[in-house]
This record gives sequence, C-alpha cells and structure tokens, in this order.
Amino acid sequence: MFVAQIRLAAMGMTESRAGILRLIGGDSLKPRGVWTEDQVKTQATTTTENEDGQGDDDAHTAFGAEDPYECYRKMLKVGVPRQTVEERMRIDGVNNTGLDGVNMNEALHPEQALAPIASDTPVMKTKRRRWHWTEVSKADRAPPPLEGSLWMQVDEKEAHQRLTAPSQAYIQELYVRKIGNIVESSKRAPLMSKARTASTIQRPSRLRSTGTVQILKGNKAVNLELAVNRITSPFADVAKDVNILTAMYLQDTDVRTILAMWPSMAEEIALEEYSEDFEALKPSEQFLVTIRAVPMAKEKLECLLLKLELPSRAENLKQAAGLVTRALNQLCSSPKFTKVMQLLRDFGNLANEEFVENYRARFSLESLTKMSHTKSFDNKNSMLAGFLHVLWMENDGNLSDFYDEINLVLQCKSVSVDGLTSEMNQLREGYNLVKSVALASSNASDDGAKLAQKAFTQFADDVDDKLRGVQTSLDTMNTSKHKFQSWFEEDTRAPLDQHLKAIVHFALAAKAKTLYSTNQCHTIYQV
Repeated sequence: MFVAQIRLAAMGMTESRAGILRLIGGDSLKPRGVWTEDQVKTQATTTTENEDGQGDDDAHTAFGAEDPYECYRKMLKVGVPRQTVEERMRIDGVNNTGLDGVNMNEALHPEQALAPIASDTPVMKTKRRRWHWTEVSKADRAPPPLEGSLWMQVDEKEAHQRLTAPSQAYIQELYVRKIGNIVESSKRAPLMSKARTASTIQRPSRLRSTGTVQILKGNKAVNLELAVNRITSPFADVAKDVNILTAMYLQDTDVRTILAMWPSMAEEIALEEYSEDFEALKPSEQFLVTIRAVPMAKEKLECLLLKLELPSRAENLKQAAGLVTRALNQLCSSPKFTKVMQLLRDFGNLANEEFVENYRARFSLESLTKMSHTKSFDNKNSMLAGFLHVLWMENDGNLSDFYDEINLVLQCKSVSVDGLTSEMNQLREGYNLVKSVALASSNASDDGAKLAQKAFTQFADDVDDKLRGVQTSLDTMNTSKHKFQSWFEEDTRAPLDQHLKAIVHFALAAKAKTLYSTNQCHTIYQV
C-alpha cells in the first residue's frame, strides 16, 4: 500500500513536468542531448564553413536551431521559477551559466550532471520593494516657469548624498533584502465570500380612500402628496405667483419634489380627460390640474427653483473657487513643501536604486497615492510610513510639520474642481431657460403673458450679473491652476482633483504621524 502511494505521487510529479515540457514545446521527459566539447568544436567548424560558403545569415540559423538553452529560456518566459529551471538543467547535464548568455565552452559531461555547479556569473543578490512612481512625458507636461520649476531648484549631481547615512540605512533595512534572507511569507489568506440571498418584499397595495379618485399611482403619488400638503396657500394663487416668479414662499425642496414627480405623458392625458367632480381628486392631483393651466408650467417651476437657490449656489461656488485658488498658491509658495517633494524624489531614487542609470528628476503628484500600496519586507510599514519616518530624521525634523504651510489644501478635501465646473454649467443652462421663457412670453398678448415676460426678463438680467461674478472667480482659479501645473511640471490634461486628492492624502498622513509621535513623547515624559 505504501509503495503504491509513492508511485502515485511520482506519477503526479511526472505529469506536472510533462505538462511544463509540452507548454514550452517539448514532447517527452527525456533529457536533451548534451553538447560535449567535441560537438562544440564540430559546430564551430561547421559555422566557419557556412560563413565562407553561404554567408552569415545561414550560419546563424544553423547554430540557433540546436541551441540547448532555448527550451529553458522558454520555461522562464512562461513563469517557471529560475531555481526549478536550473535544477532541470543539472539533471539534463546542461551548464546553467549559459542561461543568461550562451557559453558553449563550459558544457557539462554526463558524469558531472548531478553535481552542484559553482556559478561565477554575477546575479542579482538583492530584492527590493519599489515605489512605482510615474513621470509625465516631456510632450505632455506643462512648461516650467521662467525661474524654473520645483524640480529645477536643486542640482541632480550627488543627489544620492543629500540623504544622511542613517536615513539610507533605514531605507535599506525596510525595502532591501538579500535573496537568501527573505522574511516575507508566501502564504495567502483565503478569501472568504459570504453569499447573501435577497428577499423580495411584497408590499400591500394601497387602498383608495372612499369617495376620492386617484390617477397617479405608487411612490410618485405618495411623494407628490407630501410636498403639496405643505403648501398652505390656495392653488389658484400659487399658479398666479408661479407665472410671475413671486411664489417665493414655496420651499425649494417641495418645488424640487414636484418637478421630480411631474406626471408622465399618459398621466397628463388622464388629467386632461378627467371631466368629473374636481373635488373628488386627491389634493396632489388638484394641484397638478391647477398649475398646468399656466403656460409652460414646468419650465416656470424650474425657473422658480433657480430663483430660490441662485443666491446660495452662486455664493458657494465663489467661495469654493476662492479656496482652491488660495490652496494652489500655497502649494507653489510653501518652502517646506518644496523641500519635502525634493527630499521625496531622492528617497524614491534611493529606494528604487535608480541613481546610477535611471535617475528620476521629477515625478507626478499622483504617485503619492501609490506609496501606500508598497509594503516593507516585514509588512509593517508602507513606503509612505517609511518616508515620513525619514522626514523626522532629516533636517532635525523641521520639515515634518510642512502641512501647516499648506493648511488650505486640507480644507479642499471635500471640494471637487470638476464639480465646480459642472455647477457653473448648470447655472448657465438655467440662465438660458429663463431667457427662453421670457422670449416665449413676449409672443403672447394677454395680460398674464406680459407680466410674465417682464418678470422673467428682469430675472434673466439678475442671473447674468451673478454669473459674471462667479466666472471671475473661476478665471482666477484657472490662472492659479496653470501656475500650479507649471511649478510641478504636471500633465495639463490630468484633472486637478486627482492631484489635490493625492496631496491631501499625503499631508493628512504626515499630520497623523506627527500627532502620534508627539503623544508618544508626552507619554514617555509623564512616565
């Protein structure tokens, strides 16, 4: 029984190796032929003759067709671990020193196939946890200002010496490991998924009140009823006031609900065709019948809603644009934040070991969010936490409170620049609607139309004045935005919200680190 189990396990291993060989083009588990020194000399002679007789191309083709390392390179390409490939090469009697470059003169004899091979080929002896930062291409980045951008303020030469020795040692400790001394675990926690069944709740249909007629159904009727019940004025008076934009006693939430629950085409036809007792209708339907007698009733309700909300919406828009403007100016003028970004660039080059051949002179601010994704080898510190610790070690910790110089940026946490643009576009659409209603009212000759035309024309002028003031604030913000993009050499097509969000996340993490360290010091002092 025990022997059968051993054979069964060996069969599984054989099938696994066979699958790998089939994947790379092999058709058996037999070792490939070993190139001996005589075969190498013979091949070299053949190659020389081919060069004299047929040309370099034919000789190269004949040589490459019998390359014993080709199958092993294929194994590496499909993801087979290098250690497994080298073990396979020892079993097959092939020198693994030629895996990175063909080295025919050191092929193994069959009797040396299973013996350990001492390789003199230099291999990577360290493993790094890298910060995957991004850099804007030269074609897409904003041109720097005449006095130079943030990245041009310090010389690239000897950049690796700007970080002190303790900081460099700390980076090496967290993010660099010898290959044979990896602490990280290959185990992965199983993903647990819990399936939840959604139950469908059958709601009982609402019974009609005795003696009333209901045309609107479902939630629309309920929500509309709640909004209409809060109107205390007679519906006829409300209709007259809506016609001339004087129904300012209505709540903006109620007007918004009425517009959202506006009857569909079929419901409008049903209301128009209703010819029975008016009092038999529900209050919400009585209101709709009355208000729809006003020309362009829905459009005039939308204009009334704009009139109710315009002062607060315009003021909020101006304040938000002003806040973003001042925050961008802070980022461009803060000495501490400038030094922190330059120090972070040196930190990234050192952690990624890119000082020698691939020195990064700049990085995009969106890379700040990626610092939390990279963990140290002990999985206790992210790249962001490591840099904040280095920030405390450098310059006597004087840069650790840089967030105080850009405090307005932290207030932009809930502000969306794209949202400001969208809000301005909505106000412009409302302004165009007011003008169209005024123009339509001028074509009628009755007294109600004349009053409406005068009221809507006056309101259109008021909206235009408000929007001019808001646009001035937005233009100032866009000027600061262009200055910000030039100072950091950012992509002009990238949304500003993306950059502000990354900076806010970075600054809040630094602030939390400072508060934690301060509390720890106070605790130790008290003890």
